[in-house]
Amino acid sequence: MAARIRIRSAHEDGTRCTHRTALTGAPLEPDCTGRNHYTAECSYCSGTAREPDLDVLRRRIQAHLDTHVATSTARLVTDVHLPD
Repeated sequence: MAARIRIRSAHEDGTRCTHRTALTGAPLEPDCTGRNHYTAECSYCSGTAREPDLDVLRRRIQAHLDTHVATSTARLVTDVHLPD
C-alpha cells in the first residue's frame, strides 16, 4: 500500500476550510472564520500533524514519508484551497 498524506486547511475550531482565503488566512468569503492552521493525515499509519505554517508542515510531512520509503511508495497528496 502506498503511503499518502492529505493536507487540508482548517478553521480554529478544527472544521475543514474550503473557502477562499488571503495568504495570511484571513477570510475572503462572508461565511468563513478564516484559515487557522493546516492538518495532515497519513493513510499508511494514520499519523496526524497540525501546523499553522504550510512550509513547516510540508517539511514534517517529508520527514514522515521518509520513514515509510523502505516499506512503501510514498507520495504527497495536497487538498488545500490556496488563494489565486
